[in-house]
Amino acid sequence: ICNTGSTGSINLTISGGTPGYTYLWTGGATTQNLSGVAAGTYSVTVTDTKGCTATSSATLTAPAAISIAPSVTNIVCNGNSTGAISLAVTNGSSPYTYAWTDGPTAQNRTGLAAGTYTVTITDSKKCTQTSTNTVTQATTISASASAGTISCNGGTTTLTVTASGGTGTLQYSLNGGSYQSLNTFTVYASASDYVVTVKDENNCTKTTNSVTVTQPAAISLSSVITPYSCLGSKGAINLTATGGTGSFSYKIGTGDYGASGDFTGLNAGDYLVTAKDGSGCTSSKTVTVSSTTTLSASATGSHPLCNTGSTGSINLAVSGGTPAYTYAWTGGVTTQNLSGLAAGTYSVTVTDTKGCEATASATLTAPAAMIINPTVTNVACNGYATGAISLSITNGASPYTYAWSDGPAVNPRTGLVAGTYTVTVTDSKSCTQTLGGISVTEGTITATAAAGTILCNGASTTLTVTAGGGTAPLQYSLNGGTYQSSNTFTVYASAVEYIVTVKDANNCTKATNGVLVTQPTAITPTTVISHESCPGKNDASINLSVTGGTPGSGYTYDWSNDGYEDPDNDTEDLSGLTAGTYTVIVTDSKGCTATLANTVRTLNANPSKPGGIK
Repeated sequence: ICNTGSTGSINLTISGGTPGYTYLWTGGATTQNLSGVAAGTYSVTVTDTKGCTATSSATLTAPAAISIAPSVTNIVCNGNSTGAISLAVTNGSSPYTYAWTDGPTAQNRTGLAAGTYTVTITDSKKCTQTSTNTVTQATTISASASAGTISCNGGTTTLTVTASGGTGTLQYSLNGGSYQSLNTFTVYASASDYVVTVKDENNCTKTTNSVTVTQPAAISLSSVITPYSCLGSKGAINLTATGGTGSFSYKIGTGDYGASGDFTGLNAGDYLVTAKDGSGCTSSKTVTVSSTTTLSASATGSHPLCNTGSTGSINLAVSGGTPAYTYAWTGGVTTQNLSGLAAGTYSVTVTDTKGCEATASATLTAPAAMIINPTVTNVACNGYATGAISLSITNGASPYTYAWSDGPAVNPRTGLVAGTYTVTVTDSKSCTQTLGGISVTEGTITATAAAGTILCNGASTTLTVTAGGGTAPLQYSLNGGTYQSSNTFTVYASAVEYIVTVKDANNCTKATNGVLVTQPTAITPTTVISHESCPGKNDASINLSVTGGTPGSGYTYDWSNDGYEDPDNDTEDLSGLTAGTYTVIVTDSKGCTATLANTVRTLNANPSKPGGIK
């Protein structure tokens, strides 16, 4: 089916001879029929069982191979993707399909970069043909730019482009300007970089590296002029140059250059001065040395109103010299007159436009500072408001006003509690003085009370007061009672707290903490009696129960008439009793006691009379 395929076959028909047959094809095959063979002539010898032979042959032909005629469009500018491949296909059986090794399946290709592209074409009978095509590109343009050095500010230098590649003659454009065939440009120092675009005959372009062209700073001349006859001296020029390159040399007029820019001993007049840098670049200017009248200055001061205030001022009068004037006061102020000054000495140097100087000074004094003298009356009793402060003022200018930090504006102050007070005094000139830390103290009594423990119900204990401070001697009152000198009281359990008031010699008082005195509940024995049934029966019993007191690990019991002499053997309950009186003393763990008498009776005193119960 295909020009290069092996899809042919041969069918061999045999007759005559003596079957079975054997077959020998050229190429060695021994089958009757052939399949999967390519184009060519195939011969076979057939032999029967008797050794008789016969021969035959067949010729297979293949269709013409698929023919691919590619048309390649190469890339004009290096690095672009403008290549194309167009395919013309003949032979084979249409329709055809296309498989490019880089993926696309279209017959023709456009937008190609430089490279080798291979396509496999398959016709409708699955026959294939492969074509490999190369898209080339023009040689790349290489270009670089460099510039010389500018020696003097405002000068020029040459920018040179080195370029190769591309197609045909190259042309050059500086920063987007017109193209020229010359590869050099005259350039100046610029804040932006220079870039050259190189173009070949196909209008392919290449941009060079950026080139920064700098220049030294312009030589700038500054001069300080000393006028002629300024306070009787000769004139002078102090010339200073900045910018340029390297160190400078200086000259005045047509003289020779020297290392110093100082020119002295000059008369009044105009002078041409020149500075030259290390690259030979120069700058000149004309300066004038003038003559001046004598500069003078006088200062008149107004003293500050307050000792610590800044209300002083100085007025400065200047005459002579050459206006305008500049002023340099001690402290750095540069105005002619000063205000808002404290006491002190202030000096000024006045300089005119010719550099002549005059000095002046003024001394400002301040009045004596106000002095606040407090007289304090302390508070006698803690918590009272009986303190007082009286102020006397020296210096300043009366009348005075008073501003206390806690509000009032009076002098003296009364009805004060203990504390620290601050006052600001202002005189008639609005001068102020503040005094803090004026302390008003108070007598303070400290007192605490404590009582012992009551062990048994109805007993007493001692309440003791610990007190200090105040003004001796101290006295003590229990719950509003009569004052006594002793600090102890005998107290009993009470539902209300005990409070002791402590009083000193100034009748200042202090109440102690409240003390609650408690006691255990009373020991309460109760009994349940089972009486003797008949005289001599001895079957009576007493069942004792006890509450109150402080049981601890339990109560102890001491019975009388129980038949035991040792109370330690007494038990809580008794049994086997006859009629009589039995008294018990109950003792708790604190030694507190309670006594209870119990009467046991005989229920049936006369057994011969039924129902005879006493």
